[in-house]
Amino acid sequence: MPDHPVILKLQWAEKRLRELDILLSDFASHPQPIVIEKDAKEQFLVYRLASDPVIKPDIPLLAGDILQSLRSALDYLANALVVANGQKPTRDISFPISEKTPLAKSYETTFAGKVAGMGKNAIERIKSIHPYKGGNPYLWPVHELNNRDKHRLLFTVGAYLANFGIMQHIDATNMPLEQMERLGRAYVSEQEWNLLRKATYPLEAGSILLIEGVDAKPNYDAQFFIQVALNESGVFEGEPLLPVMWHAFRGIRNIVKFFDGMY
Repeated sequence: MPDHPVILKLQWAEKRLRELDILLSDFASHPQPIVIEKDAKEQFLVYRLASDPVIKPDIPLLAGDILQSLRSALDYLANALVVANGQKPTRDISFPISEKTPLAKSYETTFAGKVAGMGKNAIERIKSIHPYKGGNPYLWPVHELNNRDKHRLLFTVGAYLANFGIMQHIDATNMPLEQMERLGRAYVSEQEWNLLRKATYPLEAGSILLIEGVDAKPNYDAQFFIQVALNESGVFEGEPLLPVMWHAFRGIRNIVKFFDGMY
């Protein structure tokens, strides 16, 4: 059903996501201004961010558009499941996603109101994907972030250190072999980059980017690249924005596919 509104919404979300990808790639392609100083006590060479990162509002705005389209695709799916069962959707019909678990007293009542008119198989299939906080890993985060985006201006976003021009730095500083090997191992380690992201988020003017030994040669052309993280309390805190958006899109797309042939 390539022209079904559910599919069209998913296609629109993917189009916006690719636009976001381009924006973030451009954002991450420019090295940041730095200052280099000696640590007053230990005399280490310290590289710091010279100014606050500037994140264009287009980035969180696009993220909000993507989440709105994903949530709408699910609600379109809910309405389509009612129609497929020969019933007329009411204004209360929506894809049921709850902050509460099925153990809560009000869960079943709220759930029943949102799926009224759907066939038994559709309802059971929705229940099987655990559409509540702590259940399906995509549904509640998309639902919650979409709600937040609708009730205030922009998502909270910030920057973290995402890349480092290691070859330029090695060439500029005539780095000793032992230090070069140690830096190279850290550079290719995904675990090290995850730790570095958490350690550097949120970046602001004066944030430390690199510390080198007392005898290290300063590299005033050092290239540090940053990327955008999403920081919404209780949902995603300091997590890379682009992977979050792609995971959400693929997760919702797979959920829609789970209902193929039922609407």
